[in-house]
Amino acid sequence: MAQSPSYQFRGLARTVALPEASTQTFKIGDFLTLDSNGRVQQALSAGTNAGASSAGTTTNRIVGRAMQNATGTTGKLVSVILAEPQTEFLVPVYHGTPSSAVPNTNLIGKGFELRYASGTPNFFAVDISASTNPKVKITDIYPPDHTGYDPSVPGYPTAASTTQYGQVWVTFIDEQTALTGATLV
Repeated sequence: MAQSPSYQFRGLARTVALPEASTQTFKIGDFLTLDSNGRVQQALSAGTNAGASSAGTTTNRIVGRAMQNATGTTGKLVSVILAEPQTEFLVPVYHGTPSSAVPNTNLIGKGFELRYASGTPNFFAVDISASTNPKVKITDIYPPDHTGYDPSVPGYPTAASTTQYGQVWVTFIDEQTALTGATLV
């Protein structure tokens, strides 16, 4: 990977404390799901994409992004930014063909799968080569990763980018999240 993933977010971001599942090793910035006991766990294994979510269950539904490393203690509360429609997360793009892992403005508004890509370190990314079970929708391009980044020039950003594994802003598709504001109020 050409750059380290960022753990930025923007918009209305709500952080909550949720109990940790057993034997967890997730790191700050990792996306989390719920186990069968309602505790947070790492969403994916390295090299895999998040699968489809069934109606009425929390299986494969994203809770949010870890704001601290796992403690390794079952039931210990950890901080999580909820994956809600008004919260955007900055993630790199991924593609099975590395030279195609380049963001462009044509991706904005489209839904893609979430991937836990193998690397050093492993990282969460939006898999722009997989849209069968979309989890996220790309909302914007991260300007510093974009060709011709110059906000003073009319018409920026350009449609093309040359930054492999460049970053994009995404929101989670509501039906693919485990918790929403309505469930916590």
